[in-house]
Amino acid sequence: MQLINTEHSFSFYNNLLSAKEPDNEFDINQLIEVIRYGYIKNEIQSLRGLNDKQEKNRLKQSKLPCVTLSGTFEKRNKHHLQEHSGLIQIDIDDLEDYDAVFNTLILDVYTFVAFRSPSGNGIKLVVKINPSIDTHLEQFLSLEKYYLDEYNIEIDSACKDIARCMLLSYDPNIYCNPFSDVYAELYMPEIKETPEKHHKVNYKIDVNSNNAIDIIENLSSEIERNNIDITDGYINWIRKTTVKNHFRLPTMLTSLIR
Repeated sequence: MQLINTEHSFSFYNNLLSAKEPDNEFDINQLIEVIRYGYIKNEIQSLRGLNDKQEKNRLKQSKLPCVTLSGTFEKRNKHHLQEHSGLIQIDIDDLEDYDAVFNTLILDVYTFVAFRSPSGNGIKLVVKINPSIDTHLEQFLSLEKYYLDEYNIEIDSACKDIARCMLLSYDPNIYCNPFSDVYAELYMPEIKETPEKHHKVNYKIDVNSNNAIDIIENLSSEIERNNIDITDGYINWIRKTTVKNHFRLPTMLTSLIR
């Protein structure tokens, strides 16, 4: 019999410094066991007892095991994803009232797993999403908006990286709801186009030339060399262009013949 959650598998690494190629494969049940039962309790207690930020980072990178929660990888980058796990990592850092936030988030229908971060003052969440690299970013951006709108919580934007490593921790009070809902919403903010800068072209063309082909070829060369768009965008050009019975140079072309 296959236990609940074992369908969610991901790559395991001994530490961040060696996290190029995976050392093993984990499932979510193994992750929960490691965190709940203190497999790295000594390392986490040492980390939480440090005050020096650089020393903390050194210990995190060299001593703590980690996983690419969102999938199994041949190499740790998005181009070498083998299979998406259907999970995404959510990091919430530097909490002033840890207990209040934790107790609120474990009531959320999308919280699959929640536990105290290695540093001790943050929360790591695991949320089920659609297992697709094509929608991974849009799912993260939607979750980012969700937590801000619902709880006024800002999550770590670095977790949008599908190959992001999640550091394991120690938390005997780790929470798990195997029947949590799958978050399926997508969101991509509208990208506003910035106006293109006009290019100043100093090239002079001999308008007294009787060779029309030479003029057109010279114009074409200058347009290409200066990367000038004479169409106002392809769609706008299609909408605005009308067929004339005689040849007429566009306004931007004539501005070159001066």
